[in-house]
Amino acid sequence: MEKQPASYKKLLKRAREIALLGSANSALAWDQETYMPPRALAYRAEQMAYLSGEAHRLFIAKKVGELIRDCEQQGFPDGSGEAANVREWRRHYDRATRLPPHGWWKKWSEPVRTPGRPGDRHGNNRNSESSVRTWTRSWR
Repeated sequence: MEKQPASYKKLLKRAREIALLGSANSALAWDQETYMPPRALAYRAEQMAYLSGEAHRLFIAKKVGELIRDCEQQGFPDGSGEAANVREWRRHYDRATRLPPHGWWKKWSEPVRTPGRPGDRHGNNRNSESSVRTWTRSWR
């Protein structure tokens, strides 16, 4: 096995950190759907949003862009796993960094009841007038 460049090793480490946050978020989502009491939804939403945001921040850091650029200059052989990883990291990084970094969500920051299935365990009813009114208010 060839020795991997330091920039590639750092990207692998960052990718593992991001994957760890994603798997923790998935476990929280599973728990939310299976065992969590309805009154814990707001706190769970904060937990999941924090983990998602942290993973996003880790990935869009300027250092990641620099590491990707360094790896692209390494000239990994076409068809190698390293070349495929670097190509995918570049594609995802470019896409993720096109989003505005701060404040774009403030437009929708008003609390919204998520419409659920009629009679679901959280008491949300898709057809209830208050759910529709709350949902439409968030889009003004």
